[in-house]
Amino acid sequence: LSSSGAKVIYETLKNIDTLFGADDLPTKWDQRKLENFQNIVYRQIEERKCMMGSVDTSDYLIRAEGLNTYFGNIAGVLKEKNFSYCAWEVVRKELLFTLQFILEHNSDSLLWANRT
Repeated sequence: LSSSGAKVIYETLKNIDTLFGADDLPTKWDQRKLENFQNIVYRQIEERKCMMGSVDTSDYLIRAEGLNTYFGNIAGVLKEKNFSYCAWEVVRKELLFTLQFILEHNSDSLLWANRT
């Protein structure tokens, strides 16, 4: 995993944390599972902060632009649909796909994958 790739994962987790830090999350969701998810994302962000100091930014800016567009679109859908349960379900499934992609392509270098 390149250092810019690590920064992209870090920024992705920060964006997910921001989305799920909203006050208008669905009350139908299992609150314990939601809190567990939020705690995992928060821990991953905290564990990566110290690794972000010496990141090669040669290709990061291009990736960051894509991330901004991606999460801007997600936030836009939520707002357009008045943060409805259905909109949140679409977002949840989209972010699940994103996290699965990260795991499949970077699991050898992620902190939680290396724990025994």
